[in-house]
Amino acid sequence: MKCFHYFKDKSRSRQQRSAPELKEQSKSDYSGSGTHRIAKSSCSETSARRIPELYEEKARNLRVFSFSELRHATHDFDRLLRIGEGGFGSVYKGSIKPADGKGEPIVVAIKKLNKDGLQGHKQWVAEVQFLGVVEHPNLVKLVGYCAADGERGIQRLLVYEFMPNKSLEDHLFNRAYPALPWKTRLQIILGAAQGLAYLHEGLEIQVIYRDFKTSNVLLDENFKPKLSDFGLAREGPVAGRTHVSTAVMGTNGYAAPDYIETGHLTTKSDVWSSGVVLYEIITGRRSLERNRPRAEQKLLEWVKQFPPDSKKFGLIIDPRLENQYSIAAARKIARLADSCLMKSAKDRPKMTQVVESLKQIIQDSDEEATISKESFEPSETDSADSSKEPNQLEATESWKRRMTHLAKLVLAESSLLSAINSIPCTSVKENFNVFIGGLVPRPYSGGLYAFPVQWVFARAIDVVHLYLQEGRDLMGGFFFAILLCFKHLFAVAAPVYFVYLLRHYCWKGLLRGFWQLISMGIVVMVVFAAAYGPFLYHGQIQQVISRMFPFGRGLCHAYWAPNFWVFYIALDKGLAIFLRKLGLNIQAPAASFTGGLVGDSPPFSVLPKITPITTFIMVLLALSPCLFKAWKNPQPQLVARWIAYAYTCGFLFGWHVHEKASLHFVVPLSIVAVHSLEDARHYFLLAIVSCYSLFPLLYEAQEYPIKVLLLLLHSILMWHSFSAQITKDAAAKVTVSAKTGGWVIGIILAARAIADPYGDSCVPALIERKRHEVCQALKYY
Repeated sequence: MKCFHYFKDKSRSRQQRSAPELKEQSKSDYSGSGTHRIAKSSCSETSARRIPELYEEKARNLRVFSFSELRHATHDFDRLLRIGEGGFGSVYKGSIKPADGKGEPIVVAIKKLNKDGLQGHKQWVAEVQFLGVVEHPNLVKLVGYCAADGERGIQRLLVYEFMPNKSLEDHLFNRAYPALPWKTRLQIILGAAQGLAYLHEGLEIQVIYRDFKTSNVLLDENFKPKLSDFGLAREGPVAGRTHVSTAVMGTNGYAAPDYIETGHLTTKSDVWSSGVVLYEIITGRRSLERNRPRAEQKLLEWVKQFPPDSKKFGLIIDPRLENQYSIAAARKIARLADSCLMKSAKDRPKMTQVVESLKQIIQDSDEEATISKESFEPSETDSADSSKEPNQLEATESWKRRMTHLAKLVLAESSLLSAINSIPCTSVKENFNVFIGGLVPRPYSGGLYAFPVQWVFARAIDVVHLYLQEGRDLMGGFFFAILLCFKHLFAVAAPVYFVYLLRHYCWKGLLRGFWQLISMGIVVMVVFAAAYGPFLYHGQIQQVISRMFPFGRGLCHAYWAPNFWVFYIALDKGLAIFLRKLGLNIQAPAASFTGGLVGDSPPFSVLPKITPITTFIMVLLALSPCLFKAWKNPQPQLVARWIAYAYTCGFLFGWHVHEKASLHFVVPLSIVAVHSLEDARHYFLLAIVSCYSLFPLLYEAQEYPIKVLLLLLHSILMWHSFSAQITKDAAAKVTVSAKTGGWVIGIILAARAIADPYGDSCVPALIERKRHEVCQALKYY
């Protein structure tokens, strides 16, 4: 408790009031804060009480926790209870006893600051002071704090009320959450603006928040917003001065340009940040997104192309709203945002004016909705729907989305039904990988089922192969072009198709070959024009290209597809650890390779950095033997094998490869799987290992029996199918090497069967919790 002597012992001198570790803090921010502001802002003394004085009056409302209490509340800061992490440290969910010791435990959020760095400590003190003073429904409540200095070092923790719905940032930008309804967005931004207005004008002294952004707007169980993280908050100017001069701090994309240029901090700096958040509410985009085309990376520059009064304004509205919003209200919000984003700070409105404008917009929007409802008499069905609870409505919408996905799936299957019926039954058409890849919802797809491209691929690749085997190369090229437009990742096989078709179809003499080359080119160009022409017409082709090739993402995907780069990363980390033990100054290996975050491509500690162009060259080098073979001897019956080989090269050496990309080489191999016992064995091993590598997609404990039973069922069906189609005579002709390969396959599969339950049950008890996640990932290799 030494760090709070300054607030509690007025009889001691200013320097004596501070704990030793806070002497520098006191000199710069409080004991010398008046002098500091006079030098920077020429402020004079004021009779208004300062934050430390206000805190001294209200500090008794905060609970003081011991470090052991909070360690017990979080189960020794269990990683499973960690709900947030940032530069300040980590936030954990915990349970504490009520102040009187009676009643049920209270769920709280506990922020544990990093021990390193004076700046984090200053922010911790600032949070205690400001949150110990402010009281408002739209500001997060500080329950208490812990300041312990002992054998474990300096421990600084803060205990807040728990906000179960996380932050506005999560619900706006994380596709794992359902889209926020328009009305809810307006209520959230109104509440956040009211919290800012209180800080600016509701206290004895003006408080400048300085870090208003979506991640700092937390949401309670009723989606009521509350501002959090007051580490950067500052007292406003005193004695009628216009600003406070301070070091520029905050978040890039939200900080006002005048504050960045001059260091002059005012309440209008917060107003600018609120304008940025207003546009994020409208568009569903972050203020900065490096993975978008250059013209769209900065939100404020992009929205300038779509003024509120223009006909094109609707193009910037969040598509996840699905037209369930008031365009008139959206235009008014955009105009309000533009007023907050005025270049001159004096031209921006006060937050109280922003609050009044938001209230008026919401009121007008409600009246508009009421008039619309009264314009027609609702039917019994509408009345029944309106009486449903929000959860029931959400469940209904979820059911509708699932039915829509099922309809798309049926349509995709029906469109290829005629071609599939003509495929020989020697092709293995059903695959557990396709089931997982097509029907399991992705975390980044907002819980919605994506269009079943995997199913289309599984069918279309059979269709392409059938046409090529029949010598109908033009139709084969046509369907492959369609396949490319469905999913650009299939382009890995494009070099093989190009070389084969050029040699087999176009290399027919000068005149005939030239005509057939022109014919193939026209067919492919027509398909691409139909697919990309509308985007080119509307000027969105650059955005399409950036989405197709998002090289801003890291080398490895979040789920770690089992490819070459996994071993490259493991080698780098192993070398770094070994060289550090030898005493060399090697950077500690980061653990962010498994994060899969946009723009997060951490450097290697020892080995050279891998770039997208490096992976591209390696894929081409790996493909070169296959391309040479396709040119030298273009046999239609070998195309499926070449395609599988090409997709394998892309899987092994590609950039940011998804785990479901194993479909790309497993599906083509299914076409030739029953040609011989050796082919069947190769396919059997690859299919099972590929299925097993998709297990992390079903990560919940209750899903474990489902994925295991599906894999077992698939394995049994494959075994039965191969046994029925491969005769004993064919099996008797198997070579010695093939028999040896069969034993090897058996050993690999047995090892997988042992490793999986061991990794899920025994490993967590035998190794450190921090290393468990890495071992869980590596067991899929």
